Amino acid sequence: MTSRSPDPGHDRRIPAEALPADERGLIAWIQLLRSRRVGPATFIRLVSEHGSAQAALDALPKVAAAAGVQSYAPSRRDRAEDELAAGRAAGAAPLLLGAPDYPAELTTIADPPPLLWVLGDADLLRCPAVALVGARSASALGQRMASRLAAELG
Repeated sequence: MTSRSPDPGHDRRIPAEALPADERGLIAWIQLLRSRRVGPATFIRLVSEHGSAQAALDALPKVAAAAGVQSYAPSRRDRAEDELAAGRAAGAAPLLLGAPDYPAELTTIADPPPLLWVLGDADLLRCPAVALVGARSASALGQRMASRLAAELG
């Protein structure tokens, strides 16, 4: 992955004290992230400004109203609980932006994902890596090239 220098006007860090301390905090993290109109940049800003995902969730209706969005409701808690349960049932573990185990290279991209679900050995995320990025509807040539590149990488 080619990394870019972070834009100094766009802080991508989550303060360590804003990371969830327990399962309730993790559910709030997922709930905020899955809320309408909350993408990675907004998530990072809200958590940084309010100190936690739960505090950001509590403030979200007022923040939305100030932006002209009426009758705003965050994503439902039960949906976040279901996502967490489904991830765990699949054997996946959540990695949170700002946590020590979050891939450092991802923090250098614009709007890094606040949550990653990881299957397998998460320590492999610390190894050198190559990413092949393509289209959802790749051409036959694109598919052959990606397959060839992947095979040559081993």
